[in-house]
Amino acid sequence: MSGPTEFTLESVRQYMLLQDGRVTNHELVKYFKAWLTHPTEKESARQRFKEYVNTLATIKSETEKLIKHLLKAFKDNRLLL
Repeated sequence: MSGPTEFTLESVRQYMLLQDGRVTNHELVKYFKAWLTHPTEKESARQRFKEYVNTLATIKSETEKLIKHLLKAFKDNRLLL
């Protein structure tokens, strides 16, 4: 899977949907790494990342890993953000 072309709430949601609504924080950070480490955008991107994840997901513990689960309200592909 290639990296994202944009960094928005919707792009994070779409990635989570592609992963059946369940991802680790590591998977999210790895996928959006280019945005989160960009020299001029790093601070604002990291803050937006936290906001996006907190808006979209809840955390559940599974087999000693913390998994981000997409909230039901955001699972509907027809839902416009």
